[in-house]
Amino acid sequence: MGESSNRSERNMLTEDQDLALGNSEVNAGVGQSLTEDEIARLKRVQKRNFIVAIVLGIILMISGYFAGQHVREMRSDTSRGIVQSISSSECDA
Repeated sequence: MGESSNRSERNMLTEDQDLALGNSEVNAGVGQSLTEDEIARLKRVQKRNFIVAIVLGIILMISGYFAGQHVREMRSDTSRGIVQSISSSECDA
């Protein structure tokens, strides 16, 4: 019984892997096409993924803007610090 359950688990894994790769027996036949329901589902998933990509792109763009502002501010602070240290050492001399 243990051996047959291991075989069925292996078969389930390979069936799941086949489905994930799109290699199901239903779609493996020559000349078969998707049903209307499958096409509608794929279009919904495609639309959802497109919207998610747009939202994440906007978030990434905004994050990049603020990161650039931070880098610019850090560089200007560093250069001001160098100028101030040079001018203060000139005053000391």
